[in-house]
This record gives sequence, C-alpha cells and structure tokens, in this order.
Amino acid sequence: MLEARIVLTLIILVLCLLNIPSVSKSGRNIPPKEINYLQELPPPPGELYSKINYELQNNKQAQIQQKPNYKVIQNQDTMKVPVIAGWNLISVPVDAENKTKEALFPSAVSPAYSYFNGYYQVDSLYPGKGYWLKFSQPETLSLAGNKIYEITSSINGGWNLVGSVCKPISKDSVRTNPQGIVSSNYFGFGQNGYYQSQVLEPGYAYWLKSRESGEMNLKVTRNLEQKLLLDNYVNIKYNAKLTNIDSAFLKIFKDSLPEPVFEKTIKDTSFLGNDFEIVLNYSQHGITKGTYKAILTPADSSLLHFERKDSLNVPNYLPSVNLYVDYFTIDMDEEETIKRKLPTPTDRNPEDNPVPYINVTTDGKSSAFFNSTKDSLIITGNKDATGPYSIQLSFGSQQGGTKTQERSGFIYDMLDVQGVLEDNEKHQRWPGTIKVYNSNNVLLGEFSVDNSGTFDKQLPYRVSSLTANIFVQGRRIQNNGADTTSYIKTIKSPKKDLKNLEMVVVPYNSLSNWGITKENFKKFCQEVTNTSCGYQNCYVEPTTNSRLWRWNFGEFPEVGSLFKEIIISRRNPDFSGLPNPDTAYFSQATAESIKARILDPNDLGAWIRGKISDPNKIKIVDTAWVIQEPRDWGRIIIYPDIISSAWVYADPNWDGYIDISRVWVSATNTGNLKSPLAIIHELGHAYCLGGHNWTLPDDLTIMSWVIYPMPWLPNIPRPADKKIAKIIYEDSYKHGTGSMIYYSNYDMSILDALGLWWGISWVSKSPPSEKEINQHKDKIIIE
Repeated sequence: MLEARIVLTLIILVLCLLNIPSVSKSGRNIPPKEINYLQELPPPPGELYSKINYELQNNKQAQIQQKPNYKVIQNQDTMKVPVIAGWNLISVPVDAENKTKEALFPSAVSPAYSYFNGYYQVDSLYPGKGYWLKFSQPETLSLAGNKIYEITSSINGGWNLVGSVCKPISKDSVRTNPQGIVSSNYFGFGQNGYYQSQVLEPGYAYWLKSRESGEMNLKVTRNLEQKLLLDNYVNIKYNAKLTNIDSAFLKIFKDSLPEPVFEKTIKDTSFLGNDFEIVLNYSQHGITKGTYKAILTPADSSLLHFERKDSLNVPNYLPSVNLYVDYFTIDMDEEETIKRKLPTPTDRNPEDNPVPYINVTTDGKSSAFFNSTKDSLIITGNKDATGPYSIQLSFGSQQGGTKTQERSGFIYDMLDVQGVLEDNEKHQRWPGTIKVYNSNNVLLGEFSVDNSGTFDKQLPYRVSSLTANIFVQGRRIQNNGADTTSYIKTIKSPKKDLKNLEMVVVPYNSLSNWGITKENFKKFCQEVTNTSCGYQNCYVEPTTNSRLWRWNFGEFPEVGSLFKEIIISRRNPDFSGLPNPDTAYFSQATAESIKARILDPNDLGAWIRGKISDPNKIKIVDTAWVIQEPRDWGRIIIYPDIISSAWVYADPNWDGYIDISRVWVSATNTGNLKSPLAIIHELGHAYCLGGHNWTLPDDLTIMSWVIYPMPWLPNIPRPADKKIAKIIYEDSYKHGTGSMIYYSNYDMSILDALGLWWGISWVSKSPPSEKEINQHKDKIIIE
C-alpha cells in the first residue's frame, strides 16, 4: 500500500517538472462549441508517464498493433513533412520498407506514442495511425516509400489518433462505417497547441471522437481533365486540371504531322488554386487552320487509364472586308468617274494575310477597275444609268479561300438634254442654240447645235435638286451663227431627263417674201388666237386666250376628244319645210365641192396641214343634222345659213383640244354659197383661230374682221393663214409643254412657238392685268 502511494507521488512530481505543452483552452480557429472537446483531449505524453502507462497497457499491445488495410500505388517517392520543435502529431503517408521509429524518424528525441484509451509506446509506425513524436528543433522530415492513396483503419468509441494519406484530404471526404459515427471535428497540434482542421494534411495526425467503434476510410480522389477552346477565332485556349496526379505529359499534334507543335510537363494542380492554362497562337506557336489533337498522359505509368485525348479544329475562315466604311462611299453623278481608296480585306487566319483583291464586277450601270496597286477602285457611271447600283468585289487566295461582297451606291440622274432642232415647214434639221432654264428663270446651261441638227448634252445639275419644271429654248442659226432665222421655241417639262426633244422652230426668214416683219407676224398670231381680239383691236401682250386651240387628230390619244368626222348638213335644223326664197341650203354640188376642198391640203385642208385625207371622214347628209352632246363630240358640223359664223366648244377640262365645232356658211336659196371667202374664214375659226387679224393686210390673211374679195388672189387660205396653221397643227407642239399655265397643265401657247417667252414662274388663274404685264416685261424676249 505504501509502494503504491510512492509511485503515485512520483508520477505527480514528474508531470510537474517535465516541459509538457499546455492544452489551449480556446484552441486555434475553434468555435466555442468545440471548447468542451478541447478540454477532453489528452495532453502530449511525458516520458515517465508514458513508461508507466505502457506497462499498465501492455496487455493491450497485441490488439492495438493490428495493421490497417491500405492500398499502395507503386510510385516510389520521398515526401517532405515539416515539424516544429517539441511534440508533433505525426503519421506515415507512405509504405516504407522499414517501419521502425529509428528508420522513419531518426531525429526524434522521444519514443513514438500511440493512443488507445490512453498513451502507449510503439516501436513500428504504420500508415493510418497517429503518433506523438518529439523533436529538438524545427526541421523537414523525409519519408521514403510508395505513396498511400487509400487507407481503411479501425476506430474506437471515444477519442482516436488517426493518420493521413499522401495527399491532402478534406474532412468532408472522409467516410466511416457505420456512417456518421464521428461526433467531433478533427484537431491537429501545432506551435500554439491544438487547432481545428478542415483538411487532413500528409504526414500529420489528428484527434477525432467517435460515438462507437467502426472503420474510417481515407481515399485520395484522382483525376485528369483537359479542354481545348477556340480563342479569338484562331487561337487555342488550353486548360488542364490534375487532381492528385503528380504530373502528366502534354503533347499537341496538328493534323497528321509526326512532331508535336507544343509539349509541356504539367504538375499537380489540386492545391495550386487554379488550373494550368495557356493560349497557343500563330506568332508564338505557329497555330494555323487545321485539326489539333491534345494528348495528356500521366507520368506515372500505373495511371495510364487517366490519359486524355481531345481534338479541336481551327477553321479555314473566309476573308471579309467592310465595304461600308465612311471613306468608301460610291454615290456619284451620272457618267461621273470616281476613285475610291479600297478598304483592306482581312482573314481571321493570320497566315492568309494580307488578303488581295481579285476582281470587280458591276450590275451593268457602271464600269469599274482597280488601279495598278489594287488599293483603289475607279468607277464610271454608264450613260443613262441612274438610281441604285452595285459593285461586287472578290478577294482572297487559293490557300485561304475567296469571297465576294457587294457594295451599293446611288447614281444621281444628271440633267440630260437630247433631241433634234428642225423647222416646222419642211422638218429639215438645222444648226442653232439651246438654252435650259429652271422655273426661277435661272439659266442652267447653253450650248450650240451643229449642222446635223442633233444635240445631246449633259448639264451639271442633278435632276433631284431641280425645281418643279424645266424650260428649254431652241432657235435656228445660220451662216456660222451670224444670222438668227427662226423664232425661239420654248418647251416646258417636269424635272427629268429631256430625251427625244423635238425643238421644231418657226422660221421667219421667208416672211420677207411677203413683206411681213417677224414682229408683225408675231402680233398677228397673238390676235387670231386670242378671242378678245374677235370684234375689236386688242392689246396683243400675252393673255390666257393665246392658247393653241386645235383638234386632236389622233396624235395625242391620251388627251381630249379625238376627231371623228365632218358633217356637211345640206339643211339647217333652224329652218323647217322645203327651200324657199328666204331659206338657204346646200345643193349636192355645193356640198361635194366643200368636201373636195377640205380634202385638198392646199385649199381648205391647209388649215389643218392636210390631216383629213380620208373621204369617209366627211359625210354629206340631206336632212338637217340636229346636234346632240356628247354624241357629237369630235365632230365639225357645217350648216347653210343666211349669215356666216362659227361656234367652237371645248369641254371645261381646259385640255386645249376642241370637242365640237358648228359652222354656219351663208348660202342662197338655190343651194350655192353666197361668198367663196366665208367658208374659208369660218373654217379658220372652227379649226383653231378664235380671234381676228388687226395687223396684217388682207391679202396675207383671210382672218380679218371684214373680209374683202380680192379677185387677183385664189379663194384659199392666204400665206399668213397657212403659216400659222402649220404652227398650230405641228405634231411636236404638245399641250402640257407650254410655259404659260393658267387653267391646266395641258396649255400650249402660241407664244411658246414664236419666241415671246412669258415669265415661266408666273402662274395665274385669270388673265393678267396691264400692270402685271408691265411688271413682267423684263421676262419677255423679243427676237
């Protein structure tokens, strides 16, 4: 009894004298709920205590020293394990050939102690177990052997001291059987005492508490992964991840080439914080279009089943070019030639740059070609080609492929003026001049017409920029420009190209043969086309009545009533019964005579330039023809009467064309004409002339207010009559092309044919006053 007391006293003294690390009350990185566990943990063993404890526990040695079940990978290596000065919790992560403490830890200054319901000393250290060892100073231990990647060891109810494997293991990856028997966290031991650990590091040991006896399994997860991605179209972005595999050899091959284009040894990335990554490119690694195969092989031949083979194709991209950069605009004017610097084509495959242009084609509206260095394009718009157009540029190479891209542009229509200059007498072509104005009376261009009488001129104005209408003037000039021999013809047109213009001018050099001045003939024309000059002399400045009223003989079928026929009614519906001394009528012979004279282009047919040549267009009716509208639109009806007069009707559309005319010719009760001049005068009214002459002598015109017989002259239209008839019934004088617009867009004024060009910007709904005329006299051309 006394000996037992002495032994107990010695144990207490040794524990007080030995330098034993204190147990941290708070631990390191330990939450409050773990403090109770820390208070339960045994302190490191003292030497004397351990010796006594070893003797007390010796009967358990056989049970404790059972070997854990572990798997060894034949991968001889030396693992480095840093230790601190003093006590350390140590384990053996390798399968060493010599497992004794002296062989494994020759620098330790204490025996190795394990734990099973108390500390006990051991001579051999096995994987999976935890041991206390003391060192005199900090150092890094070297443990040689085959690495242990998986181990299954027994644990007891209560506290256990467990070892780790050759790689860090998360505590969450530890498996137990039965599941969930671990009731505490894992506690390691360091410079500051016990600490809570989330990871079981290789070469160290840890405390854990179990609810009951069972097994604990630690297994290193091993894996090898790689990815190849296209980066910026042509680079290869390579990524590899080695999980608990020390190293692997990477080789990247292109197509069927035997040598790799890239190779590298990749280390374990498990705890590097990031994967291995590299971007392979053309300039550094020669990456070009083709198929690349990456082979990642573990350095450890026992891990060949982890080998990875993956492929990636770098496409052969077609070249491209941005043809819509600001400096490559290809809008231009008609027939213009432009030079544009070409945008540079590029290929995503670097080896295919620079990309050359190969060819240029057009849609037919332009011609185009490259300059000698093919860095600029010259484009010329074709004649008469306007509106949207496009060019197609092909570029590339045989190696990189070719591509065609289109660029659209716009060709602005320039004002083209094209046509012929001829006279209205014989339609002979002549030299002359052409002037073009806009609706603000601004001269847009002036040019000469050569002896061919044809002209084709492009003026430097875009049609789209012009105002509403364009006005063209033409006149004949002879003797190399020394003599002007015609009136000025004016044509109005909506803004557009002026093609196939018929500038048919009225020559005035022949007027001198009759003693007529060009000014007097112009006044005469204004008088006989102006109804206000019908019964009294009139002011002959232009008025709304100076229209070229005429019949539509089919030249312009889209406008107005077409001429149908002439009806010669032998009797007047105003007279009833049979002829008597007070009643006029046409005999058959008189009616046939009128018909024949109308068919004669040198007689009554001269009023209309002989446009009625078909006898079927003139009908003689025996009974009185009663006019009915609109049935008789397009007809001229000639009646016998006791006096001579004419009546002309034009529909209210003011289209400039006569719809129906009625003519009364004085006749006798024997069926003959009273005056041979009356029929000529009245048909002049019926065909075109609403006014009377007050300027020319009667031997030159039948259209005077009072008709005087002149036996020395033939009873046909006289020289001035024929000349104005040729003007009015000139086919090229189309309504809608006149410069004076009052009631509609169909008007054509006699002034447009005779050089009195009224102010084109003036539009009125009523005849101009004398004040208005005087205000615009500066716009009147008297030539």
